[in-house]
Amino acid sequence: MTLNMDNNSPAASGPINDLLTPLIPAALLVLFLFFIDEGWYSFRWMLEWGNWIVFVIYLVALYPLHWLISRFVFRSQRGVKKVVLVSIVGIPLTLGLLFGFVF
Repeated sequence: MTLNMDNNSPAASGPINDLLTPLIPAALLVLFLFFIDEGWYSFRWMLEWGNWIVFVIYLVALYPLHWLISRFVFRSQRGVKKVVLVSIVGIPLTLGLLFGFVF
C-alpha cells in the first residue's frame, strides 16, 4: 500500500479538506489564547465545560477569516503546505484584528 501525496491526488482536495485546512490554524490560535488567558499558562481551563462554550464561540468567530484566506489566497495549494501558509498569514492577521478591536 502506498500513499500518494502529490498535489493532484483526490485525497489532497475535496470539501472536507477545504473545511479542515482553515480549522487547524484557527483552533491552534484559540488554544494558545486560552492557554495564556483562561488557564494562566496551563490547560486547566479544559476541565470546565463553560470554558468550552466560550472556546467554540471564539473558534466560530475566527474561523471565517482563516477560511477566506484558505479559499481565496491559497486556493492552488494543497496539504500540509496549505495549512502552514494559512497559519503564517492568518494567525498574525487575526491577532492584529483582535488587538485592533480591544485597543
